[in-house]
Amino acid sequence: MGRSRSPNPDSADEQPEQRQLQLEQQHIRRFEILKSATLGLLSPQNLQLEAVEVDSEVHAQEQTTTRPCFTTSSMKWWKQKIMLPPSFDIFPSKHDPSQGNKVSGLVTDRESAEKPYPLAHIQYPGWQGMTQMTIKMTMYNITREMHYEHRIDPDEPRARWTVSRIGTKREYVMKCTTDSNLGGFKWHCLTTPELTSIPALDDGHPWANGNIVLSGPDGSLIAAYKQRRDWQVLGSLVIFTDTLHRDDHETKPVLNIETITASCLAIVLYERVGWQNLLGS
Repeated sequence: MGRSRSPNPDSADEQPEQRQLQLEQQHIRRFEILKSATLGLLSPQNLQLEAVEVDSEVHAQEQTTTRPCFTTSSMKWWKQKIMLPPSFDIFPSKHDPSQGNKVSGLVTDRESAEKPYPLAHIQYPGWQGMTQMTIKMTMYNITREMHYEHRIDPDEPRARWTVSRIGTKREYVMKCTTDSNLGGFKWHCLTTPELTSIPALDDGHPWANGNIVLSGPDGSLIAAYKQRRDWQVLGSLVIFTDTLHRDDHETKPVLNIETITASCLAIVLYERVGWQNLLGS
């Protein structure tokens, strides 16, 4: 599976055909976001979401098996504020049948009966809404062993992020407040022609409003969320693993799968409750 990293697709001397080929050759992971109840535009209705990993080489309409990876806490409608969804946690799924899954923190059957531990906590502070929004996101840097073997203490138990909306645009800047060197990531919308030119987003389902993509400090495409109009599926999240930014030693991902998924869900829920997802592609 190891392919050499392609040159920067934003380089001015590259032809459109070259950029298209690079998009087609990228390694990806695809997740479908399932919902426990029909998610209206106004209320989460005691909602729970689950991210399941699907085969990136097969259209979503042809999928036969999925691998649960993440699940949210139950979001109570009575905890919702004006224009804001309730705060929620994200946990590793308890019933992943795949022992070889690379997502960190998955528990075994023996451990699943114990109280689950969160991978992330999402908070929508204050009475914000249409004109401004800052989402607080706490990522817990712990593994299964750290949680169930209490003698193991992580050096950095948590990382704190903010996801701030820029004005009235569908544009959100991600910044790690516990690491001043970590920033420059941005969720934003693209035009329909730009979205349809990305082969990985072709999952066999029609396009809808509310799509959003994540770009890195250098403008590279890291992830893309495709909105669905479906009774069971909220949308699909595609992560381009070749573009995950790493530390100076190229060993530890600085922006991991959990952080991308958590920030995506935080923004998507905010936009649906506030009707922001009706705007743009």
